[in-house]
Amino acid sequence: MLKRLFFISTLFCLFAARLFAQSESAEQMALQYLKNGETAKAIDIYEDLYKKNQTSYVYNSYLNALLSVPDYKEAEKLVKKQLKKATTDQRIKVDLAFVLKQSGDISKADKESQNIINELNSNEYNIRETALAFYERQMYTEAINTFLRGRILLNQSQIFSQDLSVLYEIQKNYEALMSEFLLFLTNNPNGMQYVQARLQSVFADEGEKNKADQLRKVLLKTIQKSPDNCNAVDLLIWMDVQERDFESAFAQSKAYEQRFKDDGYKVFELAGLALENKSYPIAEKAYKYLINKGTANPFYAQARSNLLTTYYKQITASVSVDKTALKNLEKGYEQWLSEIPKNANAVQPMRDLAHIYAFYSDSLDKAITLLEDILKMGGVHHVVLAQTKIDLADILLFAGEPWDATLLYSQVEKDFKNDETGSFAKFKNAKLSYYIGEFDWAKSQLDVLRSATAKLIANDAMELALLISENKDDDDSYAGLTLYAHADLLVYQNKLDEALNELDSVNSIANAEKLNDDVLYKKAQIKIKQGKYAEADSLLTIIFTQYSYDLLADDALLLDAQLNEQQLKNNFRAMDLYEKIIVDYSSSLHVVEARKRFRELRGDLVK
Repeated sequence: MLKRLFFISTLFCLFAARLFAQSESAEQMALQYLKNGETAKAIDIYEDLYKKNQTSYVYNSYLNALLSVPDYKEAEKLVKKQLKKATTDQRIKVDLAFVLKQSGDISKADKESQNIINELNSNEYNIRETALAFYERQMYTEAINTFLRGRILLNQSQIFSQDLSVLYEIQKNYEALMSEFLLFLTNNPNGMQYVQARLQSVFADEGEKNKADQLRKVLLKTIQKSPDNCNAVDLLIWMDVQERDFESAFAQSKAYEQRFKDDGYKVFELAGLALENKSYPIAEKAYKYLINKGTANPFYAQARSNLLTTYYKQITASVSVDKTALKNLEKGYEQWLSEIPKNANAVQPMRDLAHIYAFYSDSLDKAITLLEDILKMGGVHHVVLAQTKIDLADILLFAGEPWDATLLYSQVEKDFKNDETGSFAKFKNAKLSYYIGEFDWAKSQLDVLRSATAKLIANDAMELALLISENKDDDDSYAGLTLYAHADLLVYQNKLDEALNELDSVNSIANAEKLNDDVLYKKAQIKIKQGKYAEADSLLTIIFTQYSYDLLADDALLLDAQLNEQQLKNNFRAMDLYEKIIVDYSSSLHVVEARKRFRELRGDLVK
């Protein structure tokens, strides 16, 4: 008896395995037909499979095949058959609504969808499953209504906020999106980074022009209704910063401080962002606001120091440095450093003052002493010490001590091999090698840096490597480039007349024509330093008209635009030059700056 049962059981297993293999083979054949575009043949196979095996997989494959034809009548029949087998399966009910909607029977589809939503119970899992079914069928409004109904059933007004935010983003309903983000933050106080990351993706999509206004509208309404909603104020400040509207961000930061008594933390944070983004007037206002709060304010000392840095960066960012303003700033630094203890908090003003001493005041000894004092100081972060070493190396190179400079660059490079600080030191060292004519060595180092993680370092390395490779002579020498590189070093050392003579000599070298635009650009930079702005304007114009195809064309355009805006006070010409960068050099790194300056000169409200 046992043998007979075993025999029957074995036969059954073999039979089942054979049926499964046949079924699997049929499904593969149907899929191949679909790939080949022979949908009718695939449908015949699925119809036969469905009669034998009404599993979810076969049902879904059969339904999708019918919809691809499309054959809505057969699809509707199929869904209703499956629904008889699983009367409570919300996904199949959603399939019916979807088929009706696809067939064009909108009123019937809407009625079916509403019935599904009305039949929901207070089970969070079922609510999510139903919403997901709608979502997968791209029935986003129905999915939203499912979650909203779920909130009522569960009596939780803030549940499903993340899910709803995804759906509202798809629908580009930015007001509802922001409302859901605020609800999410109510229950998730540590979720600000998540919300900001999501908003970043919203801003990255440029398809909808008024989305920022929609988002801001909700935040302002929320703040008016609930002044103590710190999340709304936080997001409003963050949005202003994203749009570079630092004026508005500053106003909101002050309001935040008055409302939440944060001692000016938001204002201090905003000032740093404004400084980083070269919005110097707002950084100045913000730091002065904190200073005016008095010495008892926790940000007083840092604000005093950072205000000096703001002035320093603003003055030195100009095409032509205002020597009188810099001399006054030098006194400001000296006064501040006489008031504070020489510790880690004094490092940045000491570095800034050292730079002024060395490059603008002809006080090299004072500059070197300041930086050496930092290197001897305790409690300074190791990265800051490395940056100070680079500063010192820069000054030693300026003073004509390249070997001492390369020693310091090499120390930093060795200590920070896999770090941006190390890459920066490596680039400085490579440029020093270029200055003194060691071009092959310089290029080998620059080629390594072209893959640096820091974009600016990689771009600078690529440009210098290209300059070297393009100016190698047929006999593997660098006659023209040797003179040009030495002139470049003389400009760095502020020996301007000597540099001009050296640049004139480049033209006498055979096969140095490739350096023509580089020579013109370097001469223009010298003329600007000498205050000969009209001559610089003429030289730069030659570059972007006669050498418009060359790498320096967009650089010359930007420099000439800044020259016309800042020194020649010819805003109309500056606008033309900025616009030329935007239109003719759309892939240039200068496009963002050019667009910003063009809009400001035109009178737009730049955000």
